[in-house]
Amino acid sequence: MVQSLQRDVLQTLGTRIIAALSMIVAEICVSRMLGPDGRGSFALFLSSLAQIEPLCSMGFPIALIHVVACGTYPPSLMAGWAVLGGLVQGLIGCAFFYVLAVVIQPGFLDGLSPLAPLWMFLCLPCFLISQHLGNVILGLRDPRLYNAFFVLQRAIFCLLAFGLYWSGQGTVDRVVGLYSLSMVPGVVVGIVYTYKKVGFSFHFRGSGQAMKDLYQSGVVAQFSNIFARFALWSDTFIVNGFLGANQLGYYSIAKTAAQVIFHIPFSVGRVLLPRVSHDPQQRSPESTARVCRILMTIQIVVGILVGVAASVVIGVFLPKFLPAIPVLFILLPGTIGYGVFQVLELDVFGRKKSLLSAAFNALLLTLTLLGNLCLIPILGLYGGACGTTLAYLCAGMVLVKIYGALYKVSPWSLLLPERIRFSELRDRFLGRQ
Repeated sequence: MVQSLQRDVLQTLGTRIIAALSMIVAEICVSRMLGPDGRGSFALFLSSLAQIEPLCSMGFPIALIHVVACGTYPPSLMAGWAVLGGLVQGLIGCAFFYVLAVVIQPGFLDGLSPLAPLWMFLCLPCFLISQHLGNVILGLRDPRLYNAFFVLQRAIFCLLAFGLYWSGQGTVDRVVGLYSLSMVPGVVVGIVYTYKKVGFSFHFRGSGQAMKDLYQSGVVAQFSNIFARFALWSDTFIVNGFLGANQLGYYSIAKTAAQVIFHIPFSVGRVLLPRVSHDPQQRSPESTARVCRILMTIQIVVGILVGVAASVVIGVFLPKFLPAIPVLFILLPGTIGYGVFQVLELDVFGRKKSLLSAAFNALLLTLTLLGNLCLIPILGLYGGACGTTLAYLCAGMVLVKIYGALYKVSPWSLLLPERIRFSELRDRFLGRQ
């Protein structure tokens, strides 16, 4: 069973890496087209999407995995609610975005036309429906749809961004529009795959208890998810508020490169959660500890590669963004430390300690806000990177300490990298073990 977990983790990670490479190519095209100012405006759109999604999703993504993994209700019923929930939540989120960007703060998205809120009406519902369906299938311990959505959306955006760059007619509005359109194929693939695997049930009779259980599971996950997303993206808004879109363009490039590492813990955590929620053989904290040690090894190696590769790419293809390189190297230790935090936080949630999971993410958000608000006015871009890195590392150490005390696991068994062989990873990825 542990080998099955590691195989699914590695397969999920492999597809995430492909998605990350596609986004890197897209980022190069977008940044060369738009320059620092336009890249900063596009970063604000992406950050808004990332912040609004947990506000309107109401804990559905994690709750779907948890409820489906427990096997209480037919997966077809959960798939039906995933589509309806994603559509309704997406429209609610679009209304939030419209009020924020047009009514409350008209200058919030300077550089974008009034069409930006309209693009959100396409982007957000498609994203939520695809995510919900992927989580339903992931709850059945099948990560293929969840993986396919990430690869498909990013690969399509990469192709569209390259075509726009090649045409020489790139603007911020067109990039935002193409990013929104790239979400549509994921919905089609998700609906077709889910229909063939479990079917859809849209009936309302007898489904009241299912919705109650979903929201009971999701209400705390909602707060936890909001805290986590705001912690991950609040530095973007603070940098923009203090330094402006031009400096945000530099910072967003560095952050995008550093967050390539996030694909690793996200892959591990999402595959680990349904097993911890349902399968007693996977509930051993020692199994999670070994996963964390392997995770640290992979993250350190990938972190070094990302730092070197991103420096070369920025130096060769994006010379206007050279100030982003030192910011990247300040952010990398924090993103590596955040990996263990992400896996342990989802592990704690799967063990029915959702309030503790929310408390950890609230701590992370508090430290991130304090670090950035204190350091950005003093150190500028470097202050944003230092504040974010310190917040990730401190919150990670607190979680490691508490997790070790709760489950009688040595903190060093969670943090010390474990020696692994490439041949073993290859065989697990290909399903030979």
